[in-house]
Amino acid sequence: MKRWNIRQIILYSHDNLRHEITFEVEQVNIITGDSQTGKSALPEIIDYVLGASECHIPTYVRRSVSWVGLVWKKKETEFAMFRRVPRAPYKSSSDMHFISGKNINVPKQADDIPCSTNLDGALKKFERLIGIGDVQSEVFGAQRDRHTISIRSAIPYLLQDDNIITNDGL
Repeated sequence: MKRWNIRQIILYSHDNLRHEITFEVEQVNIITGDSQTGKSALPEIIDYVLGASECHIPTYVRRSVSWVGLVWKKKETEFAMFRRVPRAPYKSSSDMHFISGKNINVPKQADDIPCSTNLDGALKKFERLIGIGDVQSEVFGAQRDRHTISIRSAIPYLLQDDNIITNDGL
């Protein structure tokens, strides 16, 4: 495995059930299913765990889940990030949990997830692990300010909604 891959998306219900969507790493995974079964929620879950300022996970999914998480893998190293899903009327939560190592133990139920860090702390750990922590952008000309590159800078390249992919306007 040459790069980081999402190995699992994990959803924890309010009554402590865990549902996993497991992917074949280093392969193309195609998700199919009937309408309103949650397929379109997956990019929103990824975006939310990776630091979106607001939770755009569809309401029919949000009502059922208390935490969502991603398990990533590269060679023998794994890491998992979990973020609490806010209840209405709240738009987000900064409660996070981060685990890294070999053969990590993913929490079995929502009650087992400690709020071990906040959003900023988890994202900084993630960015260091994937090799973009503490990287500064280059400045080309006097009109631009230098800024730190973050995972949020990469999200538009990682996740695209179906309007861009299907491009119904053409």
